[in-house]
Amino acid sequence: MMLKAGIDIGTNTILMVVGKRGEDGRWTVIEDQHRIARLGEGLDASGLINEAAIERALAILADYRRRCSELGVSNIDVVATSAIRSATNGSAVRTKLERVLSAPIEVLSGQDEALLTFSGVAADFDNPCSLIDIGGGSTEYISGFSRIVFTSISMEFGAVRFTERFGLGSLPTSENVQKAQNVVQRALASVGRDLKRSAPNDIIAVAGTPTSLAILDLGLTSFDKDKIEGHVLSAEAVSYWAYRLLRMSQQERSLLPGIDANRVDILPAGALILDESLKALEYERCVVSVRGLRYGVMLR
Repeated sequence: MMLKAGIDIGTNTILMVVGKRGEDGRWTVIEDQHRIARLGEGLDASGLINEAAIERALAILADYRRRCSELGVSNIDVVATSAIRSATNGSAVRTKLERVLSAPIEVLSGQDEALLTFSGVAADFDNPCSLIDIGGGSTEYISGFSRIVFTSISMEFGAVRFTERFGLGSLPTSENVQKAQNVVQRALASVGRDLKRSAPNDIIAVAGTPTSLAILDLGLTSFDKDKIEGHVLSAEAVSYWAYRLLRMSQQERSLLPGIDANRVDILPAGALILDESLKALEYERCVVSVRGLRYGVMLR
């Protein structure tokens, strides 16, 4: 039996999954942790990861390191994505985080991030499929089948970036909403056809935005992994929630049952990205998955 941890240091979240591989090669998840560090706070405007965000990340990774010690995990595989990739001080921040983890951190390119995410989510899917991963700083679009990737694109927009750039966190102007929509539409205009042609029927949506929308769509009062995994969100439901969330104050969104308090400010931006993506790619629905990049890291 082999224990391994996969850690994903993102622009908004820091996620860790711990699994064990049996003699038959199959993996069993022991623990799956989700924490919000918001490394990308202010990054879009300043180009820097700020000290408060670094301290939050250090505290989370120290907890993860302790938990790995308690579980007897010696194999810790760590990757970082958009925030560390794009920040002027990304290299210095990575060094600080490596010290607290006592493990190296690989800074992934957008392309490698997309490939690993696909392998962690869609490898067992029965048909060719597309995948959308809405992060805090970037959004990845992938199509493929099994462990073969047909098309992979990484766009430098995400829920944190859009929230800060267009003021989508609290009653944004219709002009700013339109500007954000235009960014997604223009980005996908030239590549959407390739994605849809490769996998015409199914698209999987991962990360905090689709899981939060699934909670709202299902009427849950808390995160329920078993009910959220595989939930089908219609494009109409995504449009409905994107419209509603963009027209609610942050206080009103904080009263929505089941939504993480640290996510209420960026959820409208994430919903907008998912809504515009489904429209541009002409998908009538998406399948929600609670898996993601950290699973691909654990499995590699």
